[in-house]
Order: sequence, then C-alpha cells, then structure tokens
Amino acid sequence: MTNEEISLYATEFRNRVLRGRSSSMMCVALSAPLMAALDAQGVACELQETGQYDLLHSFIKLDDGLVLDVTADQFNRYGESSFPPVYLGPPTRFHMPATAMEYEIPWDKLMHSFKRFTPSLEASQVGDLVYQVLSTLPSEINLFVQGVE
Repeated sequence: MTNEEISLYATEFRNRVLRGRSSSMMCVALSAPLMAALDAQGVACELQETGQYDLLHSFIKLDDGLVLDVTADQFNRYGESSFPPVYLGPPTRFHMPATAMEYEIPWDKLMHSFKRFTPSLEASQVGDLVYQVLSTLPSEINLFVQGVE
C-alpha cells in the first residue's frame, strides 16, 4: 500500500468504527485493530505508545518511520495544534518519545481469521467488525460502549 492508500484506508476504518463519536480516549481501541489489519495486508508497522498531558497515547509507526495516528484530532483541544482526524506524517511532539506497545485483545489473530472470509479486508468491513467487537465489551471497562445504544 502507498502512504495515500494507507491514509484513505485508515480514514474509512476510523469513520466506520467511531460513527460520528469523538476520538477522545479512543487511541488504543482504534490503533490496535487497525495495526493488525494493516499487518495482515503486508504493511510493516508497530503499535507505539507515549505519554502526553499525563495520558498514554497510542498510534501506529510505519516501517518507514512515519506516524499513522487515527485519533490525532483529540489533541486539538489543547490548542497547540490543528491535527486532521487522521494524521500520517513524521512524528510530532505528541508521538515522542515512544515505545513499542503490547495489546490485550489478540487483534492480529482476529484479522487473520477474518481475512479467510473476506480476503480483501476492506476498511469498511474491518471497521464494522471492530465496531461490533467493541460494542460487546462491558461499559464499565470501555468508554466506547458507553455511547452505544
């Protein structure tokens, strides 16, 4: 995938998962499954985390060193930047220093299984799958489902 294709894929994925909701506090919920979906399609990438404003922030680091941040716009509330909803570019101060991050839900296994049924792993289909998975988690442990009816 080219960087433009990755950006378009990430944007469609984000839109399908969030469905108009805020991206605030959703970085892991979006970045971990998106990283697994990209990896299943042969895009070399890694889930990363950093601490900003006393919060942990997660995003994807591509093999070429660029950052793919599908919740970058949540930092606009601090008035220091004007990030688009999906940021693909060099690391900013919100992305440094970063370390590799492990995630609790085995998204990689889920994506590889899903790929058997939907080989193309289209962003809309993957986004809908992730939306359904996140919607099943108990609201006490997941900010995402607190807004789901």
